[in-house]
Amino acid sequence: RLATTLYLEGTHCAACLWLVERLPRLCPGVLSARLDLSRGLAHVQWEAEGVALSEIAQTLDRLGYRVHPYRVGEEANLRRVEDRAALVRLAVAGALAGNVMLISFATYGGIWHGMEPAFAALFRWAAFGLSSISVMGPGRTFLRGAWAALRTRVPHVDLPVSIALLAGIAGGLANTLRGVGEVYFDTVAVLVFLLLIGRWLQGRQRRRAAETSELLTALAPSRARRLEPEGARIVPLDAIVPGDLLEVLGGEGVPADGVVREGRGTLDRSLLSGEARPVAIAPGDSVHAGAVCRAGRLVIEVEATGSATRLAAILRQVEVLASRKAPVVAWANRIAGTFV
Repeated sequence: RLATTLYLEGTHCAACLWLVERLPRLCPGVLSARLDLSRGLAHVQWEAEGVALSEIAQTLDRLGYRVHPYRVGEEANLRRVEDRAALVRLAVAGALAGNVMLISFATYGGIWHGMEPAFAALFRWAAFGLSSISVMGPGRTFLRGAWAALRTRVPHVDLPVSIALLAGIAGGLANTLRGVGEVYFDTVAVLVFLLLIGRWLQGRQRRRAAETSELLTALAPSRARRLEPEGARIVPLDAIVPGDLLEVLGGEGVPADGVVREGRGTLDRSLLSGEARPVAIAPGDSVHAGAVCRAGRLVIEVEATGSATRLAAILRQVEVLASRKAPVVAWANRIAGTFV
């Protein structure tokens, strides 16, 4: 059994959770697939003899998600690229919607004041061209999501949206060819623009929630002052092992879990316990990474570092809970397919 974490570009709502969770049904050999929607990370487990990782990536790509190998430190760069592409789509959709609305304004004026058939046809064809570009360009994200919903038999909101867009284009084209009837190219173009605004805002809030949880990791110091026979020495946190003696001065963060061997002071443990008032610390008391020494000098004997600290356990639990669906969400998912 193998496992990996992939960054999926293009995840945006609960429907993406449904699609990614259907990966074992679409790609035999995949044991499980779990998506951390707030960060766009897919945790996949598969049988080494059953399927290759490249096949898993190709399947996810066909579902509409560009797949990137996840490496610590590169996630922020991938997010920036994805956000920039979303803003470009939004700008193009807005420009197209604005021009289609101007054309439609002229068309509506012709209803009351009269317009030559040749000009009416010209305006309709121009609106058709621009709205078609909007649907097949920036709006392609909805069409791709609808196609993935049909392939996985998991209907979600992209499906009725795509049906509405295509119906508006097809109905308007039919009436344009006939020269009679109403056209709704302006509605289609504006709908694409407004939906992309909503999706961008949703993604922005999701990114902000993920960044808030990631800030917790930055609260623990990256270096520590280790006491050695020749004196105190500042070393990277990765060089600290259980049994080392660390010196923590007032205003500094505790870099690892351990026990106070010397010194007294006050410790701010609000990150770990939620208690805002600093507590007095004396020899024999336990301290944890992420706490801040407000006053005094402490000598700490290290008991746990890195992923073994209490702060790391809290972060792991935050990630698990962020990707786990609440009972009400699971109930909503069961009826959403039928509703769509």
